[in-house]
Amino acid sequence: MIPITWLASYPKSGNTWFRIFLGNLGTGDGDPVDINALDGAPIASSRVSFETFAGLDASDLTHDEVDQLRPDVYTHVALNAVEPPLMKIHDAFGFLSDGRPMFGGRAVAGAIYFIRNPLDVVVSFANHSGISMDRSIQTINNQNHQFCGKMDRQDNQLRQKLLDWSGHVRSWIDDSGLPVHAVRYEDMLDSPVETFYRAIEFAGIEATPGEVEMALEKSRFNNLKDQEKKNGFREKVQGCPAFFNRGEAGYWRQVLSSSQVAAVCCCHGETMARFGYLDRWGNPL
Repeated sequence: MIPITWLASYPKSGNTWFRIFLGNLGTGDGDPVDINALDGAPIASSRVSFETFAGLDASDLTHDEVDQLRPDVYTHVALNAVEPPLMKIHDAFGFLSDGRPMFGGRAVAGAIYFIRNPLDVVVSFANHSGISMDRSIQTINNQNHQFCGKMDRQDNQLRQKLLDWSGHVRSWIDDSGLPVHAVRYEDMLDSPVETFYRAIEFAGIEATPGEVEMALEKSRFNNLKDQEKKNGFREKVQGCPAFFNRGEAGYWRQVLSSSQVAAVCCCHGETMARFGYLDRWGNPL
């Protein structure tokens, strides 16, 4: 068995950028990796993977019945891995009714957790989902928020309980009981070589700082935008004008009103302060 390392995040927090970097880390002096041909395991909520490993049609089960089987699916992934699997996940960390962790146990080594200023998450998620800023704020403030949780349709992913933004952060960093390496999106931008190097070191991936720097050069945001413009990006949802939109920190200052900023800070101030997104007086940074 080779345990999984989760690449965990609330959506729009740097997870995809890191996975593209990992792909480029293995290309050496070759061309940048195709963003539509990323190596590695699929997202943890993949319906196809669940049905392949479980041998069941997820549409024949309730969401809760699917959840009961998901830990066994990840054990199967770990048992059949030929190299350490790094798997993307947007679910909040949670426990089943019998006390088992959905994303823990012997099949899991730990998690790299990507965190981003929720004010920028609001803006990026609004673009990604084709919704208003107010609707995006309601989403990250919703303690019952989930993806693919309706019963009247068959989504390509399993139900994912996200909680609100703060609840998602705490579920992984405080409540999971796993070794967790937290990575701020802003540090990925400001100190990329050091930040990415520490993350792969945590995951047990060997590379030199020079190799990290080369992979980051191939993963530059403009390159990703150019690839998406030319060939599209299969992870972009319908209605989203561009998955790789801006990729910057602090753009919220240009688009959010003072009342919108207050709505986010009021709900998530404690967690924002903990991770350096508010100053000592509670003002957003």
